[in-house]
Amino acid sequence: LIGTNAGGVSGLGNGTDGISARADSLHIGGPGTGEGNVISGNAGSGVRFTAFGGVNTVQGNLIGLAPDGVTPLGNAGAGVSVANFSGSNLAVSVGGSGPAYGNLIAYNGGAGVAVLADGFSRQAAIRGNSIHDNGGLGIDLSPSGVTPNDAMDADAGANQLQNFPVITAVVPQFLATLIQGTLAGAPSSKFTIDVYANTQVDSSGYGE
Repeated sequence: LIGTNAGGVSGLGNGTDGISARADSLHIGGPGTGEGNVISGNAGSGVRFTAFGGVNTVQGNLIGLAPDGVTPLGNAGAGVSVANFSGSNLAVSVGGSGPAYGNLIAYNGGAGVAVLADGFSRQAAIRGNSIHDNGGLGIDLSPSGVTPNDAMDADAGANQLQNFPVITAVVPQFLATLIQGTLAGAPSSKFTIDVYANTQVDSSGYGE
């Protein structure tokens, strides 16, 4: 329990981030039973990376919630903030491809996951998480706010300022749902697209 009282039901809160990570090959939480943390009620981000390279993981945690996974107990900043001021690339995996790897990131004051830029490209894989009801976007690539798509995704920055997919149709079918859309990505590149659902539309128009 990081930032809460001993019962996890209210925030005591660290004065800055819950976890501030400045190293390589760090693993915060994990996919196994009991490996995840509750990281909530802190005055900064739940987790903030300002490291020198390497691969770091954030998996199986509750970030911005009480231990029941329902009660709001947000951090004042982003749920997870990925930054790197050393000039080297920082690889971070927030969640993963299997259901046990995902984090529940909600009710934080900033973005669910903020990927910050300082003139160098950042690669943060953000997959398999449940991200909702945060004060900012679900995933925010610096600069803050919605980053418009551009032709052939030629711009650079945090996570290469990756263009987002545009869903054009959702058609219920027998035992399945047909989802249609487009992605204007960099030519001759490979992409993995994950699709998520929410019962409520995000006020920004770019749902969490």
